[in-house]
Amino acid sequence: MKCFPYLFLFIGFSAFGQNFVSQTESYPTFSQCKDTLKTDQESCFKTQLKSLILKYYKEPEVVAKEDYKGTATVIFEVDKEGGF
Repeated sequence: MKCFPYLFLFIGFSAFGQNFVSQTESYPTFSQCKDTLKTDQESCFKTQLKSLILKYYKEPEVVAKEDYKGTATVIFEVDKEGGF
């Protein structure tokens, strides 16, 4: 029963910490998303990123030939200016 007050203290810090992070976190901005509302930035970022990946993705011949089904992992690097 002595731990009960600590539980409320932990929940309070946890809830505050999550709110703080979500308010300061932001997505990189593509030029197509610069006039987008803050609430829509995540969606715009993901749409533009997917479009960019699909534009440059080249399916390996063996994948097409063997009708491979599965997950592809994409690794990319972003420089300080935001270029991929």
